[in-house]
This record gives sequence, C-alpha cells and structure tokens, in this order.
Amino acid sequence: MTIIPIDEVVHFDFITSHPTTQAATDADSTPTFDVFEEDTDTPILSAQNATKRTSKTGNYRGSFTASAANGLEVGKCYSVTASATVNSVAGKGVVLRFRCGPAESEAGVPMVRLTTAGVAAIWDALVAGITTANSIGKRIVDYLTGDVYGVVNHGTYGLAALKTLIDAVQTSVTAVDDYVDGEITQILTAVGTTLDDYVDDLETRLTAALATALQAHALGVGRLVVGVGSTTTAVVFDTVNGAAPSAVNDFYKGRHIVFTSGALTLQATSITSYDGATTTATVPTITGAPVAAVTAIIV
Repeated sequence: MTIIPIDEVVHFDFITSHPTTQAATDADSTPTFDVFEEDTDTPILSAQNATKRTSKTGNYRGSFTASAANGLEVGKCYSVTASATVNSVAGKGVVLRFRCGPAESEAGVPMVRLTTAGVAAIWDALVAGITTANSIGKRIVDYLTGDVYGVVNHGTYGLAALKTLIDAVQTSVTAVDDYVDGEITQILTAVGTTLDDYVDDLETRLTAALATALQAHALGVGRLVVGVGSTTTAVVFDTVNGAAPSAVNDFYKGRHIVFTSGALTLQATSITSYDGATTTATVPTITGAPVAAVTAIIV
C-alpha cells in the first residue's frame, strides 16, 4: 500500500469509459471524488471536483492535501472513490488506496523521531560495543583517548607551556607552605614573646618569603606589548617588560607567547626564531594577526 506523508499533496488519475464500448470517453459532467477513512462510511472529503487533463479524452486528475485540517491522521488508511456519469450511465470506482505516514524532514526523506526507549537502546548498543573492533562505540573511545588527548597535550597550542607555568606556581606555593610551617614552629618555641609579637614576627617572615618566591617566579615570565605589522606567522615586539626588546637574534627562541588581550586572548604559540634587528618572532600559524598594543606574556 502506498504511504503518503502527512501534509503532502495527494495526486491521482482515473479514466472514464463508454459503458458499452469501454472506449475512453469524456464524462457528461465534471466527475467528483470522495475520501474515506478505514471503516468510517462518512467521507472526510466529499464531492471534490476532478479536473480533465488537457486534450486527453476521458482522462481526469484529482488532488487534495493529506493534512490534519482535512481530517487525516498518521497511521490511518484511506480510500479515494471517483464518481462519473458517461453517456447517461453513472459509474463509481476506487481510484486510490493509501496509508498516511509521518511528515518528511525534507522531500523524500522520512522524519525520524526517537522515543526515550529508542535513545536508551542506542546508548546500550554503544556501551556494549566499546571493546568491539570497528564499532561506533569503540571508535568514539579511541578518538577520546587518542586524537583528543593528543590535541590537548600538544605543545604547539601552548598547553604544555601553561602546564609548566602552573607547576612553577605550585612549587612556589609549596615552598612558602613549608617555610611557614618551619617559621611558626620556631616562633612558638621562643620564650618571653606575646601574641602580638608572634603575629608581627610571622607577618615579617611571611612577607619576605612570599616576595622572594614571587620574584623568582616573575623572572621567568616576560610582559610583551605587540608592535605594528604582525601577521599570522610573525609577531612584532614593541616592548618586553616595559623596555625595548632584545636586539640579539634568536634571543627568545624556544619560548612561548600567550596572548592576554584582544581577539587572540588565551591563544598560545611558540617562537621558532627571532630577528633582533626587526624585533620580530616567527611563530606557527595562529588564527589571526595580533593588532598593535595588545598584550601577552612570554614564558
């Protein structure tokens, strides 16, 4: 049985014949058609006029929209019957039977709607196939543990440099923590001090220790202001730490640039070479040319 999607226009043809000779013959008047739903005897569309095909004897066509507005429902079956009078003899016949199907997502492509049970079945299939070679589940796992991890861990994108920076900060914090533990022990074992003395002494010692640790860490990070004329593969240095950049070739080679302002904020790249005369660093291709005056750090 033909399946016609809901809301589609239904087209059909039928031929009227002479009651005696059976030859194709035009009807005495315009033929009509009715549309019936399954075993319901009252038509949902009644006495709809057919149209004669131009220059085609006895050839008629009809059309209607299989819509909910016209009373049609998805999953129901329908019959189209045509009525015509030829040579004063009335005749009638079924010209089309069809079932109304779901709407299409696009012409010729059925629309698919997943139920909760359907989604659960897909998930179960993916989980069951995690260890099966060439299954979708196995391919997803291989991608997550292979390609994605490789991208995240790739030094070119600056994540390796960022990890180094985080490790350095953690080392500094640990050093301060260890120092505080030792100094507090010494303070608390001192004789003849008051609580205010403890606090003042602790503040002095902590300030000095923290300043030393932060200064040591800051020495390894440069504050960069980008100059005029940068491209996606070359970054022009305007200043580093507020002063003119080094004039020595490859002085910054092997370091990493992490942009901290502008459209490239948080994007990182590596320095493959440095021209001291033009204060320009060559870098792997980045997503856009840094504009003048944006800031970055060199790590």
